[in-house]
Amino acid sequence: MMTGNIELFSAHLLGLYLIFSHPHTEGCADFGSLPPKPNIRNFSANQSLVVSWPRNRGASESDVYEIQIGRTKSRTIIYNRNVSIPTTDSGWSTLTWISDLPLECVDHSVRIRSFCNRTAAGPWSNWVTNHGARAADKPLIFPSKRILKEGSSATLCCVPPVGVNVTRITLRQDSYPLLNIGDGVQAILMTNLTIPNTHIKRLFFKCVDSTGNSNSVENHISFPPQKPRNLNCTTSDMTSITCMWDPGRKRDEFDFNNQTHTLYIENTDQTPVRCQPPSCTFPAVPQQQEYNIRLEVKDQLGEETATYSFNISERVVTLDLWRRIESKPDSGIRNVTLLWKPPAFGTATSVKIQSYAVQWSQEGQTVTELKDSGQSQAVVLIGPSRCNFTVQAALSTGSSISARIIIPPKDDSEIPPVKKRLSRTADGFHLWWNEQTSVTCGHTVEWCIMGSKAPCTLQWMKVPKGNSTFLPAGYFKPELRYSFNIYGCTDHGDKLLEIQTGYFQESRYVEPPRIIQPVKRTYTSVTLEWHYDEDDPAQRAFITGYLVTVQEVQTDARLGHAAILFNVSVGDPRQKSVTMEGLQQDQEYVCSVRALTTVGPGSAASITIRTKVNNFSHLPKILTPILLLLGCTVLLWPQRKILKNGLREIFTYPAGMNIKTPEFESFLNETGQKLQSQREEECISCDIEVLTVKPLWHESSILMDPEGTDTTCSPAPQSSLPPSCPLQTGYRPQSAVLLCQTPPHQQLRCIVNKSYLSPITEFSEIRSSFETSDCLQGSCAELYGYISDG
Repeated sequence: MMTGNIELFSAHLLGLYLIFSHPHTEGCADFGSLPPKPNIRNFSANQSLVVSWPRNRGASESDVYEIQIGRTKSRTIIYNRNVSIPTTDSGWSTLTWISDLPLECVDHSVRIRSFCNRTAAGPWSNWVTNHGARAADKPLIFPSKRILKEGSSATLCCVPPVGVNVTRITLRQDSYPLLNIGDGVQAILMTNLTIPNTHIKRLFFKCVDSTGNSNSVENHISFPPQKPRNLNCTTSDMTSITCMWDPGRKRDEFDFNNQTHTLYIENTDQTPVRCQPPSCTFPAVPQQQEYNIRLEVKDQLGEETATYSFNISERVVTLDLWRRIESKPDSGIRNVTLLWKPPAFGTATSVKIQSYAVQWSQEGQTVTELKDSGQSQAVVLIGPSRCNFTVQAALSTGSSISARIIIPPKDDSEIPPVKKRLSRTADGFHLWWNEQTSVTCGHTVEWCIMGSKAPCTLQWMKVPKGNSTFLPAGYFKPELRYSFNIYGCTDHGDKLLEIQTGYFQESRYVEPPRIIQPVKRTYTSVTLEWHYDEDDPAQRAFITGYLVTVQEVQTDARLGHAAILFNVSVGDPRQKSVTMEGLQQDQEYVCSVRALTTVGPGSAASITIRTKVNNFSHLPKILTPILLLLGCTVLLWPQRKILKNGLREIFTYPAGMNIKTPEFESFLNETGQKLQSQREEECISCDIEVLTVKPLWHESSILMDPEGTDTTCSPAPQSSLPPSCPLQTGYRPQSAVLLCQTPPHQQLRCIVNKSYLSPITEFSEIRSSFETSDCLQGSCAELYGYISDG
């Protein structure tokens, strides 16, 4: 009991201390009261959290509040801000905070406290929490089925069941790095979102957790509304008013970001009008001249507005009248075709057109012609001078205001402007042109299909103000060239200012060029030239250049290698020749030329050629032996006699040998083979065999060759020498064995070893060591041999 009293006393003492120690500020009498309790509301569509709280009644000048926002269950502070609110405001105050993370991903908590006179801070309020999503059996992905803004960044989160981890988040089957948010939640960051090129403009996301469960969602990419341009209102009968505008970028039919167009007539009590772009019609207010209108365009990504004020009596801007002028050559006569569009009376009126009155005046003469209500043009022949035209519609309730147009005098010296290429966009053509001070009454843009065999249906659009306009894609067809003539309205008529040409959609399949033949070629290069009319209006795309390809023809299909390619891009569409260097001589190539467009190369024109043979490359092979022979001739000319004799000795066979000319070659071959088989390094020694010879040496004898050819041996003179046998030049035996027999008729038979050495080798005679006298009384044999001195 005593302990409880002590605790109560201590609490009261602490309270008194806080009260007396707190500085008192004038006007803060109620400051010690409880802090304001905030309320929060979430808007998941734009990830916004709206915080509201009651005003502090004790402030003298203004209230200052400090607001904190915490994320996840641990309430990590991600936002802290002081808010000052004037005292003139009363009741509740609000703050809108937009989160970079979808509010469904995790808990978001808010607390608030107030300051008295910007100095003394009060206590914090309790946390108020906006709870995130809770996953049951499979992960959840946020945002889901939402329109994301093109070009922006977005954070996508995956919320797993309790106790389960996220393993992968993919977009189009591509994994992204995971960002840990807390409470088990993982996220990915996507920057610079782009609209997919697929039929339906959506992105598929998938989240997989550690248990293998997964979930998929889809989101769409779109762009926010654009501010309406060129808002203008007219009336044709003073009973209904039609407002028109340029809606800007066209949306795809599968874009889920639906837009609403609402027209507010602000200075009347009429209800807003829901419109279908690009026009809106509403009934005129009786007796009211001035109108202030506001056009509001809204979708899930934002809203845009445009305002316009006008006097209805000044907006009655009549038939929409235009003209086409064709001058006859070598003549001052001009053919003028007047074209007009009937006024739009609206669906709520019963006004009908009965006829049209066409009137023109030139050089003081005036002519009027009537056209029925079903016609919308008139053809008139005029002279070279200025001519004024008016067209007026006869209505069931009266007549429309006359539409006027001036045809300026003919000027043959006028130079037409240079044509410019026009870049297109996905939703149509955006035209810009230079302003000129002479233009006082707006501009007119006319266009027509170029290169068409059928007569062109001329179309036009009036631009009352400014130097730009937009032509929606619905006016145009793909792969056709359009010519846009921009006229400026002056006091003397409409003057042509600029000509712009363009395609709403270009084709890559254009006609092939025509290659000029014969093709210029050398043994290392090919020069291709071609004809092409890149300015032909019938072309289905602008020609930006050419692609020249040289392909080597395979000489052996078994090689299995791809042919070598040489590619050269020509960036100037007016350059129609190119030289390909570095080719092989006497090689066959296929040369192709394609016209290039912004979407790729067109059809190819091809030709097969062969490079020339480089005859100069064979000159070294021809000149080298000639020069060598000539040099040898010059060097050896002083020794010509010696060479002549030497050659005669080499190629002369022994005298007396009956060798025919055809046999001479065989003789030389056999001799060469035998000499080859008995080279000096192989002949180390010779064996000499002595046979018994009975005849005396001094008896007459006949020398016979081994093959039976008789050769006469003359007896030697009275000396110790044996009978001599003549040896012809070039016939030099390596060794000779003479077997001499002396038959009764004194003949000597000689057997010679048929071996030969080189005819230029010097020989020495070798005689046997026995004397001649030894053979006087009996049989004997003499051996003769010749060996080389070398």
